[in-house]
Amino acid sequence: ILFLSVCQANAITDFRGSEVPSINDHPLTVVALMPSLAESLIALGGESQLIGAPEYTRLSNERKSKVKIIGPFNRLSAESIITLHPDLVLANLDGNDKRLIEKIENFKIPVVLLDTHSLISIVRSHEILSKIISHPDLEKLKLLKALLKGLENPNQSKSVFIQVGWQPLVSVSKKTFVSDIVTISGGRNVLADSFIS
Repeated sequence: ILFLSVCQANAITDFRGSEVPSINDHPLTVVALMPSLAESLIALGGESQLIGAPEYTRLSNERKSKVKIIGPFNRLSAESIITLHPDLVLANLDGNDKRLIEKIENFKIPVVLLDTHSLISIVRSHEILSKIISHPDLEKLKLLKALLKGLENPNQSKSVFIQVGWQPLVSVSKKTFVSDIVTISGGRNVLADSFIS
């Protein structure tokens, strides 16, 4: 995974190494391809920039009439996104179809690829989002960064099995934000070093 990197002239790159467009004289209009990305943009103060989002995105009553619902995140069409003419599209490293991203980019619409796999990648994704937003809520970003301190010297006093699926039985390894949260809470994921992802 390629993490946030600071380049010359304060340019930043996304999780595949592509440069993130900066805000010039006007706020960017943004379409998010995952509800979690739309809600992260909103939480950091970018609600007015959001013009398109998938089903199940939590929107304020004021924004419901201003944000186009583009369909379920796992069945999005490029056409529903391109017709909104966004300045920027937010996509997820694991949750969005690469072919969809390629179609959007073929129309010269920049796509910023974020990652929400681990707590570290979530914080770095929020750092990227803060550069896209006209007036980011930096206090919320500081709170997220403070969570990472719990991963540095964890007090893992209790063994925890994390079950996220029943049939089949599914758990997670340490490469997930769910496992990170258990660590910060003082637990030790019993399958942390397994090959489960």
